[in-house]
Amino acid sequence: TTPRNLEGSSGLVPKEETLLTKTTLHTDKICVIHAGPHKTGSTALQKFLLKDHVNVLTKDNYKSPSFDRLIVNSIEKNHANLAFCMRNQCPTETAKRDMIDYFHSFVDDASSHGAHIILTSEEFDHRMLNMTELTSILVPQQYKIHVVVYYRRFYDWIHSWHNQVSKGSSEKKSSLHATFVDWVTDKNIQKFQSSYSVAVYDRFKDFSGVFNISVVNMHEDP
Repeated sequence: TTPRNLEGSSGLVPKEETLLTKTTLHTDKICVIHAGPHKTGSTALQKFLLKDHVNVLTKDNYKSPSFDRLIVNSIEKNHANLAFCMRNQCPTETAKRDMIDYFHSFVDDASSHGAHIILTSEEFDHRMLNMTELTSILVPQQYKIHVVVYYRRFYDWIHSWHNQVSKGSSEKKSSLHATFVDWVTDKNIQKFQSSYSVAVYDRFKDFSGVFNISVVNMHEDP
């Protein structure tokens, strides 16, 4: 199936739809990559999975890696460290090598126990993410990669970005601070749209190691 009106504002995406659907067996090992994107409630989900309810993952035979806190310190944002290194944003090459070595050993161990893996970070939404490097670690261990992307209507989503930018803007204290109407220019839309749900979906569907993609609609109406 294909996304239905995924780019539009009428919210015709179902509450949850699995795309690139292929058959999985009960014995298959799955790696779920929750890729956000930004501004879709990722922090709440990560806090639930990685901090408050780790036992839920264990109960369902999922393992979650714990990376050195090189860039991001919080428990719930831990997997962002891997995403940053997969975007060549590790502090040093040594730090990146150590993190990749750890992830290799984690995947090997999880595979030997027949466990599934979950990775969750909105930093996986970035266009510079080296997905080839990520799949080269997972696929040889026979992991089937299932990507989860959340869908939020574009103008709700871009308005949330404007709110975040405004909070961190020095212009907020001056009369020069732009309202949303003034801020949402073609330039800013182009700047942020590469991390919108549609763009993230399009990038992941083109990787041969990705087995399934699920798009979860954040809106209540069908």
